[in-house]
Amino acid sequence: MTVYKDLQTFINQNKSKEVIFCVANNGVNEMTFNLIESCRINKINIVVFALDKSISKFLENACDVVNYFVELGGNQIYEYETENFKKIAYYRFFILGELLRDNRKIIYLDIDIFVNKNFINDISYELNKYDLVIQTNGKNCCTGFFAIRPTDETKKYFTKSNFESKNYLNYLDQDFFNQEIFDKNIFKLKLLRIDLYPNGAYYYKNYKKIDNSCYIIHFNNIVGYIEKIKKMNEHKKWIIS
Repeated sequence: MTVYKDLQTFINQNKSKEVIFCVANNGVNEMTFNLIESCRINKINIVVFALDKSISKFLENACDVVNYFVELGGNQIYEYETENFKKIAYYRFFILGELLRDNRKIIYLDIDIFVNKNFINDISYELNKYDLVIQTNGKNCCTGFFAIRPTDETKKYFTKSNFESKNYLNYLDQDFFNQEIFDKNIFKLKLLRIDLYPNGAYYYKNYKKIDNSCYIIHFNNIVGYIEKIKKMNEHKKWIIS
């Protein structure tokens, strides 16, 4: 396992053409580790972009870690429901933008996802036809799981300056994505099949039918960290002790 001191070091030293990643801080240590373990079981190498020193240290023997907090000016503290906390959700877009400009394909996962089966071949097949493929909530985009390939358009779009020009912090991250990207048809985009990449609401109603076939399970639509863990346990998707 490697701990990269910053994003540029990762780009210089890790030559994978496809980067599968999540972003995490020390408030979600165990859930991030559960995601990592579900990836490991399915032979998926995931990279964690650490927003503080604590989670970087916690995961240093579990997977590759990038100390992204260095990019933010030091070790950050994020208090729930503050402006700083709100910004966390947007860091993934700025990280993936840098990776796209280095001609990497990316796959992003929220930390409240359980990987049920290896999805790499399926996602690679879809990215041969589309610029961006993304989980759906049944109506529009769910930004908990998506993949993007590098094109001139994607490289230009995912920059902080472009997001700032659209006053991105006036939106919740998923609202921004749906209103500014999905509704405006910015990219050649496909919504992934909800039975193969279910969000929480769909999975809880249909798990008996899809539990053996779906690639991931996104345990959203539940409020509270402990409540999510309880739900994962209920469905036998909490696999760490």
